[in-house]
Amino acid sequence: SPPRPPHRAILRRRRLVSLRGWRYIEYAALWFSVWNGDAFVGHWLEEQSGLVESQRIGVMRISLNMASGFEWLGPLYYLVKLDHLLCVPAMLCLFLGLRWLLREPS
Repeated sequence: SPPRPPHRAILRRRRLVSLRGWRYIEYAALWFSVWNGDAFVGHWLEEQSGLVESQRIGVMRISLNMASGFEWLGPLYYLVKLDHLLCVPAMLCLFLGLRWLLREPS
């Protein structure tokens, strides 16, 4: 069987990208992809790389120790651990897209 076109091509061919609901769902997919990559980097840094060691030292307090020569990873580690700042817009776009699709006549 012939190869299937990418999802974006299917949406364009069926003119679904012109519908607001599908555009929101497309934005949600983009946000979820970025969130997934961010979470992957965060988990890799914390659990697999051996470059970052975090230790809870109190309520709402952690101590970060970076491997020698990798001190610059501290700010990056903090940024990737704020992954919920990417997940919330993804869920909001998904919600808005589904809500618009429910309202549009079929």
